[in-house]
Amino acid sequence: MKKEKILQLIILVSMILVFFVGTGGEALAATLSGIQDQINDANKEHDAIQEELKDLLQDIKDKKQELEEQSSIQAGINQQIKDQISEKEQQISILEELAETILNFQGEVDELTEEYNTKMDMLMTRMNVLYKYSQFDYLKLYAEAESIFDYASRARLFSKLLEQDKLALEELILLREDIDIKKAKAEILALNAQDTLAAIQSAISQLQQDKEIIDEDLEKIQNTLDKLKDEEDLMEEESKRIEQEIKELEEQYEDLKLQYENAKGALLWPSDNTYRVSSYYGMRLHPVYKIWKLHKGIDIAASKNTNILASADGTVTYVGNDTDGYGKYFIIYHGKDENGDKISTLYAHCNKILVKKGDTVKRGDIVGLVGKTGTATGYHIHFEVRVNNTPVDPFDGYFTKR
Repeated sequence: MKKEKILQLIILVSMILVFFVGTGGEALAATLSGIQDQINDANKEHDAIQEELKDLLQDIKDKKQELEEQSSIQAGINQQIKDQISEKEQQISILEELAETILNFQGEVDELTEEYNTKMDMLMTRMNVLYKYSQFDYLKLYAEAESIFDYASRARLFSKLLEQDKLALEELILLREDIDIKKAKAEILALNAQDTLAAIQSAISQLQQDKEIIDEDLEKIQNTLDKLKDEEDLMEEESKRIEQEIKELEEQYEDLKLQYENAKGALLWPSDNTYRVSSYYGMRLHPVYKIWKLHKGIDIAASKNTNILASADGTVTYVGNDTDGYGKYFIIYHGKDENGDKISTLYAHCNKILVKKGDTVKRGDIVGLVGKTGTATGYHIHFEVRVNNTPVDPFDGYFTKR
């Protein structure tokens, strides 16, 4: 886009030179109109971008507000999730205590089982003895007794063994029931603990998924906001580029306008590519000597070796070198005006003079190159208009001041 505009400007300047040489002021006026149209188009483009930029900034503002609201909601949800996870972790801690209880139950079951097995072995041993004695009746027991007392003693012992075995059996039954109860309870607790742990883990997983979904939503909003900001930066750059383009077009317009207005005057502007006046005619503080004195002409800022043009037809009447003042300079006499006054122009601080005394020149001829010879602080054209050899303000009817 920038290269196209620069190319247009080059073509435009070329057209100016062709039209100016060929048709004079009319072509230059038409060119000025064309530049003004470009300025108007650029302004419209700039206004359109500013309008788009305004809408974009509103979108950014809305997205920022949405992001802030979502961030606030997310902060609350995150705190809730954090609290819930903390609660679930406490429940897991309780499950760990329950697991300890289950282990204690299991330990009791193991101890009771061991006790049960020991007593069962003892009972089985006695049962074997009883079985052996069960083959005899009391009569046989009496027959084997040595005396009535021995018989009575054996009978009591036999009865006592039977009673003890009955009690031992009842105790074993109760112990077995206690073992079964504790074992069942431990199994129930273990199942409940597993179910509870699975539920807690599932809840924590769901909470984390919810958090991830919200984080993804926030990230999407942030990405959209970042893209809008990138677009804003691009549009800002484009806006600045167009502003610079407008500025360059306006400067060119003003320069060409000055050239157009001066083309209608008595004298031609002494340069074809620079129109910036760095110092005007009149009293000023001298830039080198630092004293107030009359500046007898105008200084036109220009780069080294820029062409110096003859302002009108005439004859070169003086060529000299004033090292403490004008430097290399020359004077062209243009004849008398309608009032009979003698008009001449002076060109000073030249780097090179391309004419000599007595030469006849035409309006627009290249007669010198810009320099900074003599007393000068930079490259420029010092240009004077003299009426009857007295310097006057070049903009006093000879040029049109900006």
